[in-house]
Amino acid sequence: MALRIATRRRCVPRGLGRDGSYIGADHMALNEGSTLPEITMPAALRAAALANHVNISASNSSAPWSCWPAFFVRADGVVTGRLERHQAGILVSTVHPTGNL
Repeated sequence: MALRIATRRRCVPRGLGRDGSYIGADHMALNEGSTLPEITMPAALRAAALANHVNISASNSSAPWSCWPAFFVRADGVVTGRLERHQAGILVSTVHPTGNL
């Protein structure tokens, strides 16, 4: 499935309507987002942090609209900070390089 380039209004793969027709209305309440990038990217970054035992700072874009809010993932896959979506902000996270997970 080819993805459209993110626009200012939405970041939606082809075949996914605003009503969530591709994801399914019965699954919308179970997910953090309403589009595939909003659902899959944060989950993929949490999995990558855990699998590779690295901290990940996931920034959004500098555009006024972004597919997901900026957030920080600890090496054990736990999100320790998140900004508001579509709002400018600075996220400061503390990293313990020698901490046990």
